[in-house]
Amino acid sequence: MALLFNRTQFIQCRKILFCGVILACWALPGLQSAFANSQYALSNAVYTHEAPQINVINVLSNSKLPLKNEVAKLYELQGFDLIWSDGNQYNDNARQLVEIIQQAERYGLNALDYDLEFIQYFLDATSVDPSLLNRSDVTFTHAYIKLASHINHGKINSQQTAAEQQSVLLSTLSNAVKQQTIGAAIEQLQP
Repeated sequence: MALLFNRTQFIQCRKILFCGVILACWALPGLQSAFANSQYALSNAVYTHEAPQINVINVLSNSKLPLKNEVAKLYELQGFDLIWSDGNQYNDNARQLVEIIQQAERYGLNALDYDLEFIQYFLDATSVDPSLLNRSDVTFTHAYIKLASHINHGKINSQQTAAEQQSVLLSTLSNAVKQQTIGAAIEQLQP
């Protein structure tokens, strides 16, 4: 009996299907408006030679992300610029994040808690899909904040100064993004 796919093709199809299911569950609300906004942001960047910006409010308005307030705050600190790409290619920050998540066990954490397969799928695409630009950037950012928070405070956190801790954490993360030193920032967060 002839096989329809070789092993490599089967694995690629499985990854695409897995990511498609996750994306459908997470991203369908407001997908048309996110597509329109990402197209506008990309065309605006081409004509004005500015870095594409993200419409966080549109992306997060229908989201059920547990850290969506922190995600919005980090983008605010970044001037709402894309963090993980230039609008066409993923940057070094994106590659550093994947490497750090792959080593989550080193911090006593599980890499799957930080959407590793989903983020790896985006990164393996090598170029940014314009229709998913905003959503992929928010996905990377959410994983970044979640991982940094778990490394810094642990997965189980007392509520005494959670708001203060998040404020300091977001400032640290924002500075690391600007300086492209997210690896060093993550290392410094360990208790």
